[in-house]
Order: sequence, then structure tokens, then C-alpha cells
Amino acid sequence: MKKNILFNLPLNNKERVLIDLIITYALAFPDINPTSSINKKLNHLLELKKSINDLQGQQVSNIEISLDVLEDLLHYSKGITNEFKSYSLSGQSMIKEFQSTLERQFPQVKEQNSLALDVLPELRSLLDKLTMIYDANYEEEIIEKKSVINKLINLFKNK
Repeated sequence: MKKNILFNLPLNNKERVLIDLIITYALAFPDINPTSSINKKLNHLLELKKSINDLQGQQVSNIEISLDVLEDLLHYSKGITNEFKSYSLSGQSMIKEFQSTLERQFPQVKEQNSLALDVLPELRSLLDKLTMIYDANYEEEIIEKKSVINKLINLFKNK
């Protein structure tokens, strides 16, 4: 699989903010050390975070991302919904970096914690979009791989 192939991902400012929040959540999750050999994937997410932060304020821009990094982003986003729910109930997150980023990006949640739930539909929409993009590119890789296998089979049949 050529998951390291780069493609442009068009994102608006709100989507970049949400991706930044997902990456903050992933990098700050307890017991994950982004410099350990086991979690090298997180270093790629950190690079993506830096790229996204460099583009803050622009209306729409493209982020260059690999299928591997997109897969990691989707993987590490699991559980973030629960963090939003927890924050909305108590005004606290178990992950302090997540809480500070959430409060910085969505200042209204500080005064009314339940407003954190208002972010979830946008987050879900973004994750659906990223999943569709991932699936479409992953399917292309499978089709390409099948094509190569079929060519090899035909080559051996003809001998």
C-alpha cells in the first residue's frame, strides 16, 4: 500500500481548529509519549498540528497530508466525544491540554460548559468528511493493488 502518498486536504478555519483539538487530545492522552518508538505516529500528528497552526486565520487552505497520517488522525480521534461530554457536565477535562485548547478556541464554553456539546455536530461532520476521504483513497489503493496482482496472474498464466 502506498499510504505515504501525499494529497491536498481542503480545510476551512473551523475544520483546522477542530483538527488541532483532535491532535491536542491525542498528544496529551495519558501514558502516551510522542517521542517513544512505539508512538512515532504521534510525531506525524504533531507536524500536522504545526502546519495547521501556521495557517490559522486563513479562510480556506489546503493541508498536505498522507493517507497514513489521516488514518492516525481518525484513529486517535476515538474517545474525543466522551471528553466533550465530560467537559459539558463538569467544566473539567481529564486532559488539561484538551481543556485549555477547547476553552481558548471556544471561549463561550468557560461560562456555560454545556455549550461544549454544540461543537460535537461540527466535529462529527468533520470526522465523517475525513473518513470518506480516507475510504475513497484507501479503495483506490486496493483497486491499484488488485490490478497489479491481476497483471502478475496473467503474466504467469501466459508462460
